[in-house]
Amino acid sequence: MTEVATPPPQPKKPVKKWLVGVLVLLVLIGLIPLVLLIAWPVYGIVAKRAYEAHVVELEGKGESLEIADHVPAAVENPDDNFAEEPIIREIIRTAREAPVDDLETAAFLERYDIKNLPGYEWGGRERRVRLVEQAPLNENFPELTEREAAEMILEHCSEIEELDALVRAARRPAANFDLDYEALFFMRLDDVTVLRDLVKLLILRGRSAMLVGEMDQALDDMETLMQVSEKFLAEPALIFLLVGIDWRERSADLASEGLQKRLWTESHLARIEQFIPNSENGARFFRSMRMERAIVVNRLLNLRRMSERKDSDYYEQVKWLGMTPVGYQYDNARMASELIQKYKLERSLLNLSDPLDKETSLEAQLFHLRRNPFIRARYALATMILPAYNTIGQRFLRCEILMEQAKLAVALERFRIATGSYPENLEALNTTIPLDPFAEKPMAYRKEGKSYVLYSIGSNGIDEGGLLKHHRDYGDYVWRLDLPDDFDRDDYSSRD
Repeated sequence: MTEVATPPPQPKKPVKKWLVGVLVLLVLIGLIPLVLLIAWPVYGIVAKRAYEAHVVELEGKGESLEIADHVPAAVENPDDNFAEEPIIREIIRTAREAPVDDLETAAFLERYDIKNLPGYEWGGRERRVRLVEQAPLNENFPELTEREAAEMILEHCSEIEELDALVRAARRPAANFDLDYEALFFMRLDDVTVLRDLVKLLILRGRSAMLVGEMDQALDDMETLMQVSEKFLAEPALIFLLVGIDWRERSADLASEGLQKRLWTESHLARIEQFIPNSENGARFFRSMRMERAIVVNRLLNLRRMSERKDSDYYEQVKWLGMTPVGYQYDNARMASELIQKYKLERSLLNLSDPLDKETSLEAQLFHLRRNPFIRARYALATMILPAYNTIGQRFLRCEILMEQAKLAVALERFRIATGSYPENLEALNTTIPLDPFAEKPMAYRKEGKSYVLYSIGSNGIDEGGLLKHHRDYGDYVWRLDLPDDFDRDDYSSRD
C-alpha cells in the first residue's frame, strides 16, 4: 500500500490590523446612536432632578425662582402711580408699542434730546475731576457763553410741558411700570431711553437755574430728580436699578455744585437733608438680583421653545439649541442660579464687589469655569450672561456711600454757616457718622484750609488720603468742594 504524503500545514494568513481597526470603528459608530438614544434622555432626567433639588434647597432658605414671586404689587389707585401720569403714560406707551422705523414716532420720542437744540455740536470732552468739576453748560454750544447757554436751555425747557408732567408724576407716592417680566430678558425698553432724555433736560434746567441765580428752581429740580430716581428704584429690574442710581449720583452733583459756589441757604440745606435717602444696606440691589435670577432661569429653561419658533425674532441666535439635550438648559439654569445665590445673594453689602477677596468673587468663579473647555461647553449659556453683575454691585455700593457723603456735606455746610468755618472733625457735627464699609470705621475726613476732604477708601481697600482719580471705581471715593492748591491736572489725567 502506497503511503500518501500529507502536505505540510500552510501558515495562517495574518489578519491585517487596519482591518480590525475598521471593524471596531464600524461597531462603535453603530453603537453611537444607541448610546445617544439612551444618554440623551438620561442626561435630561438627571439634570432636571438636580435642578429640582436646587429649587427645594432654595425654598428652604426662603428663596424663589418664580418670576411672579418678585413682581411688585400693583398700585391700587392709578392716581398714586408715577407711570400713570397721563403724559408719562403716553410716552411709555408710544415708546413700547410704536414701530421702530416710524418717523413720526421717532420725532415724538427724540424731542427731549438735547442734541436737537440749535447750535449743538459734538465736542471733545476734556477729563474732569469727579464730583469737583462738571462740564460747563456751553460745552456743546461753542458759539454761546455759559450764561447764554443757560438762558437758552431755560427758554427751551419752558416749552416742554412734559417736564411739568415729570414733576407732577414724581410727587406721586408710588410707581409701577407694568413690565412684562416674563419677556424682560428680550423686551424692548425704549421708554427708559426716552425718559432718560427727559430727565437730562431736568438736570440741565436745574444747573441753568443755578447759574442764573434761580436757586429755588434749582432745588425743586434737584428734589424732582431724586424722587424720579426713587420711582425707578421701585422696580426690581436691573436696568431700572442702574438708571435710578445714576440719577441719584446726578442729584448729588447738583448738590455739590451749589455747595462749591456757596449758593444754598440754610433753608435750602434743611430741605436737601430731608430728601437725600438713607442707606438701605443693599436691600434694593439684592431684590433686583433675585428678580434678575428668576428672569435668567425662566429664559434659559424656555430657550428650546424659542429655538423651535422660526417666526421668533431670536430664532437665528438660538436655533442651535434645538440640537442639544433638554438637560443642557436645566444644567445652565441651575449653574446660573447657584452662582448668583452663593456669590451675590449670600454676601453682605460690603461684598457686593470685593476685589480683596478675589477667589470668592463671582468673576473668579466664572474665570475658573471657562478655563476647562469641557466645563465651559457645559455651562456656556450661564457663563455668557453673568459677568456684568460684579460691576453692578460695586456701582450700587458706591452710590450708597455717595448718599452718605452728601448728607455729611450738607451737615458740614450748615456748620460752616453757623460758625464761620468747617469743623476740625466730624464729631463736632453732633450727628451719626456713617461707617466706611471698605474700612469698617467712620468715613475719613480732614479740614483742608478753608475747605475739607471727605472720602471712603474705596474698593481697593487702600487708604490713599483722598487721592483724586479720574475713574469713579478706582482708588478712594472722594467728596470735596475744590481742588487742592498743589493739584497736578496732568498727573491726574495720566493715571489709570
